[in-house]
Amino acid sequence: MKIFTIPQMKKAERLSDEMGVTYQRLMENAGCAAAAYIRKRLRSIVGKNFMIFCGSGNNGADGVAAARMLHLKGRRVSAFLVGNREHLTKESALQWHIAANYDV
Repeated sequence: MKIFTIPQMKKAERLSDEMGVTYQRLMENAGCAAAAYIRKRLRSIVGKNFMIFCGSGNNGADGVAAARMLHLKGRRVSAFLVGNREHLTKESALQWHIAANYDV
């Protein structure tokens, strides 16, 4: 597995944006991948509740997107903000807004 350093990740995100793949699209992709991994690893936990704890930054926004994707696949899931709502990044605030519209 390839792991990027923080500067490498920021560069990759910037290059993605320059190529037309927005940061929100990257978050959606991360959320889909995380939800798929959770469903695959925990497929025997049908009918159970899931809780996802998310920070106020962009990694937390990935978690909110994952919660929404699990919800859309029929899982009972709740996302919880661990941190201060006033410190949400723009991207994170948007993910919380979208999740709320889906009753996550």
